[in-house]
Amino acid sequence: MNDKTIEVTSNKITSLRVTQKTKKMLEALAIKKETHEDIILRLIKMAKNLSDENGSKLIERGNVTGTKYERIHRTFKIKTEKANYSVVCTYNDLILLSMLRANKRLKGYISNRNKEFDWEVDLEIVNVRIEEGKWEEPINLKSKDRKEYLLIYLVVLKDILEETFDINIYEITALNDYFERDKWERAYKENNLSLESFHSDVQKKLREI
Repeated sequence: MNDKTIEVTSNKITSLRVTQKTKKMLEALAIKKETHEDIILRLIKMAKNLSDENGSKLIERGNVTGTKYERIHRTFKIKTEKANYSVVCTYNDLILLSMLRANKRLKGYISNRNKEFDWEVDLEIVNVRIEEGKWEEPINLKSKDRKEYLLIYLVVLKDILEETFDINIYEITALNDYFERDKWERAYKENNLSLESFHSDVQKKLREI
């Protein structure tokens, strides 16, 4: 007999009445196999980001569209062949751009442009801890082992891209793949990611080896 987890929650389930036309419009905005609730929650979050003074925003002036980014602070756990790391990072909040990328109709509501928006992660490593040691400035690891530092940076970058844009970067799996410029470029193009990010977040960093 298979084990089964029965979840008890205090959240009440309610019904929301909408017309068939509204239901179809809602479903047209779905990403992959989202439920109606998933779609509504995502749209609410997007609306909140658009109205929130602190969220990432698209700024249009004439035919030029720019992006004002909110920064995200997050700790990543990484295990390499050399050690286990805790890495505190800061990077641009790309949720809004992820939503626009995933749904062209939604993008049309926000902007009249048909072309894809350019963006960059602008990932910065703030603090690093090896095993259970003390927190150190990233420059210490970078000066001792530049390649290991870059590997950690690229591992985090890949994780951010996959999670934010709901993709799998199959081109980069083994250790040496992370240092292959062509594999990164292929991954960006295959997943229709911003080449501005490729140049600033990847190519520029690989030159530091």
